[in-house]
Amino acid sequence: MTGAIVLGNRTFARHHKFVKLSSGRKSITPSFRSSRRPRRGCRFGRGFGAELRCCAARTDYKKKTGGRSLRIREGEVRSITPRKPSDDMIPVSLKDGRIVTGLGLSLVDNITDAAFVNESESSDGDLVLGFQAKNGKTHTEDINLGQLRFERFLACARCKLWWMTPEWGTQVHQLSPETQFLLLELKEGGPYAILLPLIDAHSFRATLRPPKCRHLGQQDVVLTMESGCDDVVGGSWNSGLYMAAGWDPFTLIERGVAKAGRISGGAKPRWEKELPKSLDVFGWCTWDAFYSSVSAKGVATGVKSLCDGDTPPRWLIIDDGWQKTDHDPSHRKPVPKTEAVSENPTKETSPEAVPFLDTEELGAEPLTSPQLVASTTEVTPAESNKLEIESSSSDGKPDAPVGCFRQMTGWMWGLVEGFLVLLYQRMVDKAPPGSARVRLFTALAKGPLRNLMLHFYATAGDFSRRLVDVKANGKFSSPFAGSSLAWHNEEENLSDVISYLKQEFGVQYIYCWHGLPAYWSGVMPEEPGVAKYNSRIVYAKPTRGVLEIEPSLAWNPAVLCGMGVTDSVEDLYVDMHEYLMSAGVTGVKVDCQAGVGLIGSVLGGGSEIARRMHNALEKSTKKHFPGNHVINCMCHSTENIYRMVDTVIARASDDFYPRDPNSTTPHIANSAFNSLFLGPLVMPDWDMFQSIHPAARLHGMARAISGGAVYVSDRPGNHDFDLLKELVLSDGSVLRAQLPGRPTRDCLFRNVLKDGKTLLKVWNINLYSGIVGMFNVQGSSWDRTIREFYTHNKSPPRLESRVSPRDVENLIPMARELKDFSGQYLAYMYEGKELFVGNEDLCLSVNLESQKSEMVSFSPVLKKGDVLFGPMGLSNMMNGSAAVKSCEAEEKPTGIEVKQLEGDWKESGLGVHSLKGGCIVFITELHGSGEMLCYASMEPKDVWIGSQSIVYSYKEGTGALTFKVPNAEGLRSTVHVIF
Repeated sequence: MTGAIVLGNRTFARHHKFVKLSSGRKSITPSFRSSRRPRRGCRFGRGFGAELRCCAARTDYKKKTGGRSLRIREGEVRSITPRKPSDDMIPVSLKDGRIVTGLGLSLVDNITDAAFVNESESSDGDLVLGFQAKNGKTHTEDINLGQLRFERFLACARCKLWWMTPEWGTQVHQLSPETQFLLLELKEGGPYAILLPLIDAHSFRATLRPPKCRHLGQQDVVLTMESGCDDVVGGSWNSGLYMAAGWDPFTLIERGVAKAGRISGGAKPRWEKELPKSLDVFGWCTWDAFYSSVSAKGVATGVKSLCDGDTPPRWLIIDDGWQKTDHDPSHRKPVPKTEAVSENPTKETSPEAVPFLDTEELGAEPLTSPQLVASTTEVTPAESNKLEIESSSSDGKPDAPVGCFRQMTGWMWGLVEGFLVLLYQRMVDKAPPGSARVRLFTALAKGPLRNLMLHFYATAGDFSRRLVDVKANGKFSSPFAGSSLAWHNEEENLSDVISYLKQEFGVQYIYCWHGLPAYWSGVMPEEPGVAKYNSRIVYAKPTRGVLEIEPSLAWNPAVLCGMGVTDSVEDLYVDMHEYLMSAGVTGVKVDCQAGVGLIGSVLGGGSEIARRMHNALEKSTKKHFPGNHVINCMCHSTENIYRMVDTVIARASDDFYPRDPNSTTPHIANSAFNSLFLGPLVMPDWDMFQSIHPAARLHGMARAISGGAVYVSDRPGNHDFDLLKELVLSDGSVLRAQLPGRPTRDCLFRNVLKDGKTLLKVWNINLYSGIVGMFNVQGSSWDRTIREFYTHNKSPPRLESRVSPRDVENLIPMARELKDFSGQYLAYMYEGKELFVGNEDLCLSVNLESQKSEMVSFSPVLKKGDVLFGPMGLSNMMNGSAAVKSCEAEEKPTGIEVKQLEGDWKESGLGVHSLKGGCIVFITELHGSGEMLCYASMEPKDVWIGSQSIVYSYKEGTGALTFKVPNAEGLRSTVHVIF
């Protein structure tokens, strides 16, 4: 049976035939096709250049195949395929100086004589290569691997010290330095091959790159082995490169990355790790609302603001700004004397008792919403008064000559800094790596300009600050403590702040931010609060590879200011996490992870120090934050990725930058393609976004299909609650997809940012359905020549693409395991409000303008007797099909009787509901409330929720069955549709 239902005024698929319905609206008859296939710190950047550019802007379900449906745990979804993974694999071997596949296709010609097969790690048709150094032991070796043979490639390569981006091409010279993941299409439509550089013996990290020498062919690829420390040398590496081939790119990637993680750092695959429960609730992060000026009062105001709009955040991240940190003594500013806070306000029992948030406490633009104007809580006099800064003179007035001299000095200093900024932007910022301009500025920064650079870092941001105590600062001395200097010397009381947030607003999970080195520049030596860790300052030496992608690392704070490191990192993490846990904190976001690779240059290599720090981190978080409540961030070096042994959440891409329109669309594409590499080891986190933003809807839909957390960083009072309610249920939970969202097979090797013709399509799986998100993200991308997000097309074209149930990799085999599967699917376009019915070859056309998106859900249709029925889900939610947890069909020869159960939704006095006579019943388990959409081939006799008969709407001839699902306890309902 094939049909189409229009539930809104919009239509898609312009090439489809239009027919008239009785309602007078237009409908679309879908076409069919055969689709057979061959089987922080500165959030704008962390180098000096980025600082200069942004400093002014910074103010268990179980598997059941014979009953209701497939009820599967997240980790089981991936394994439901029509054939065993080994059937997809194609053996790869080293023969006669070539890497060849079992099909006879050459993968690498003229393989280097330095390569040898690691027999102990090569198994099941894959290949692990080791290498010998040419000229004896060395800390860095470039190995010309040979000539790659392929049609197209997809790569993930670092674009900054912290992050990576996807790259596409057809020639090896189009590869970028620091390539960590390489997927090849050997022939059009498959087969495919994967190359993964490894970490050997915890010390030598491998990457891929194009050759530097022009005399080498365009297809020659270079493998770089480097320890990151001049003192750590090697002459032979047993595990340098993983290679495998197969027909299914997703199986190939999952199998390969999981094995690479095990070999390189012991990382377990994602499906063997515990997912934190915070993933299934809505969250709010303080970063883009406050930046590092965050305070307890600001946090409470932000949480209350979202609760007032019926989108309560059950998960909170207190980002950078809560810790006690400072600059080195030589660069500390004199602390002005302020009026002491006489007493902290007592906690009120009402949630309304959140103090008014001064607009200057916001980390970005002033608060514009009029909602947050008053409070029943009194603010201390010291908080409301202006700061009184005393001078050193006895009469309270500065000496005139001294004041004049200070003004002149400040003016001249500012003039010098302004000239330096202008000179830097024009001459150095976009200069090629290794150019004369870069070399000259490096020498100046480390020589005559060093003091000026240190002063700049101390005044322009937090990246030269170090931890001085594991406890919170005075801005968290009370639930009502603000960010003004009056609070800075108050004794912390983080436990009261956390308790207030949980009790007054129902926040369930609270994470606190910290860096892998504790803070951006580590731990302060000889500071009383951290003296026990015996930290010392070491000065980083960036590796050649990272300098090639980010030359400004040569004058990075870790290079000029140094990093405060400790040999007692285990004790540091334990003390910090013990303190947070005792205060009621449930997890941590661990940032600036890839930066530890820099200090490896003087501490035995980046790979080795990253291993030690990640081991200590995971040991401590496992003890103090049960449930695996850890987010890994700024971690896109394999030194970090392959060391995530048990932690399961990692950021998928560079930050969401609300004030950088050039980064709006690349953020989504980067998250999706990076998830191919990250997804086998972690659940990628696509970062927060803001609900009031020109691209808020685009990003909201991206989060809905990502499979990761859904959270925002709205400024208090600045919310689009209509949008948020399409993502967040009334109890603060979210309808989350089960797997990492990844690009569909047909766009894996398409440059969805720059080719001007391809829509990004992202697929995922729910417990009973599949989804495909479609995004027009053309026009902007990360430009590696100027090292920033850049808009190359200000008017990207409107684009069209096809979507089918086959685009959801696991959907068809899942559906075929259902007991009463009819062979047909529902397809629902969320933005177009259109419903289609067809088999697995159903093919719909979607047409999108720039920065627009669409979500298409596919749900199996069951058949019992002569009745076809399929639950689509909540039509008012972006991923509404995730509300359907299961569906089964039953024949009842003598009728049906349902008893009222405790917790069922009910109206006055209902206990038992029954219907006599033979009937067919479709039983659907739901999570959520709102408008439920189903398909039925005939009108039902009745629809029950729990034991209550409800009003429904049915359109004969189109099959649209809709009804309201009320709020039940726990938002769980059982729906009986009776025929």
